[in-house]
Amino acid sequence: MSSTVSIADLIEEYSQGPSLLESSTKGLTDSQLDALPVAGTWSIRQIVAHTMHMDAVACDRMTRMISENTPLLVNVDEDAAIAGRLYEGLPLVTMLSLFRLNREIMTHIFKTRPQVDFARVGVHTHAGLITVQSVMEKYVKHLKHHLPFIEKKRQMV
Repeated sequence: MSSTVSIADLIEEYSQGPSLLESSTKGLTDSQLDALPVAGTWSIRQIVAHTMHMDAVACDRMTRMISENTPLLVNVDEDAAIAGRLYEGLPLVTMLSLFRLNREIMTHIFKTRPQVDFARVGVHTHAGLITVQSVMEKYVKHLKHHLPFIEKKRQMV
């Protein structure tokens, strides 16, 4: 996604994320969600949990960038939750609901903000200066990155 995409189009694409994630997991059983058909990779449940968790982090970051002056945005070790087994047994419906609700809240916020707010910045501890728009773009891409892995694993379980 390029910065030549309009904010309105970016908001629309961002708002469609929950439907994509829900469709990718529709009809899966707990054993399919937890299967590890490829050694050393994440299960579908872990992918969904990771996606939900990181999206919640992004919502916090974007809200803070819109409402605070250049907030500090601390990096998250995305592998720590997997290694710590935090996602085991999390209910799929709850994860999908949280993902949907966070995206709906942020979509409402985005639609009510002036264009200038999408250029507001925060300082990320690893990435440096980032904008609201760049975080939106990153998390649209983040979901698109993980959906093919879910599809591939669906076909294997």
